[in-house]
Order: sequence, then C-alpha cells, then structure tokens
Amino acid sequence: MCGNKIKKIAQKLQNRNFDRIKAEESNINAAVMMILNQSSDETSALFIQRSQNDKDVFSGHMAFPGGKKKKDDLNLYDTACRETFEEIGIDIKEDSMFLGQLDDCKPNNPAARKFIVTPFVSCLTRDIKLKIDDTEVADFVWIPLIELYEQYKNNLDKYGEGYNNKKFEFYYNEYFIWGLTGRILNQFFNLTGIFY
Repeated sequence: MCGNKIKKIAQKLQNRNFDRIKAEESNINAAVMMILNQSSDETSALFIQRSQNDKDVFSGHMAFPGGKKKKDDLNLYDTACRETFEEIGIDIKEDSMFLGQLDDCKPNNPAARKFIVTPFVSCLTRDIKLKIDDTEVADFVWIPLIELYEQYKNNLDKYGEGYNNKKFEFYYNEYFIWGLTGRILNQFFNLTGIFY
C-alpha cells in the first residue's frame, strides 16, 4: 500500500521546518489529514465532500477529513486522527503510515478567517472500508494524484508564482476542489513535486 513513491514523499516531508502560524486568543486551531493510497499503478488521495450545514463555514466543500481541536486532544495530530475516525472510520494510527506535516494555512473566506489549519499526510497500509458519518460527510472520492498534478503544473504555468485564487482550483469529474483544500494540495505538490 505504501510503495517507493510514498517513501519518496515521506523523505520530502519529514525533517523539514514547517511554517507555524502563531495563534492569538481569537483563533481556532484545526487539523486535517491528507490520506494517500498507492496501488500497483497509481497513487490516489482521499477527498470528502462536507455535508450541507448552515453552521459550517465549509459546508458542501471538497475537503480532507478534519476539524477543530478539542480540549482532550493531546496535539493537532491527535485532532486530525480523531476527526478522521469520526468522519470516515479510518484509524490513522492503526491503518496508516505517517508521512509528514505541511505548513499551517488560514482560509481566505472572511467567515473562516479565525481558523488556523494544520495539514498532515499519511498513507494507508491496508485496505479499509470507509464508515461515513453522513451528518458530516455527503460524499467521498479517491482521486489519482497524477491528474491533479497535471492541473497544478498547468496552473503554475498560467498564473506564475504570484497569488491567484484560480491557481488553487482543481477539477475531477463532477468534483471541484478550491479554497483552503486547493491551497493545501498546491503546497503538497510544491514540496513533493514527484508526480510525473
């Protein structure tokens, strides 16, 4: 499940200084888990579509599993693991290999500006049947990373190094990935750059 390409990703993500955003009292710490799966011919990432919920500023968005840190969470990695288990039934600590941590991100959405999101990356080590909590997750999809990487390269060519929201937009069939999740995916490809 975690072959040579995954090992290369782990090498790129580990032993690096990741950027942390200093939290203020008004900030909300949250964490997400980017889950990879490698078959014999491709590496895919799991995306969820969040359920419609008027109280959720990310309602209906394509996302990685995750959510807000709770008092009982030892750290943000524990937050990502707990939320992943609650939302899709994967026990990250038992069913996957930790690959690394990405830089903290803040959403651009004014309604979500208080969030500081820490992304983690893992790879499944065995076949898992997802157990979806449909109050939080409306849908899920495994997307081959090579397809998203091609869009990443095209976006980079088209929009350059400067900031442009369109640079973080990705499409796969009927799924549209954008905003914070698109920025996390973009950062992942910036750091690993091995999907060719």
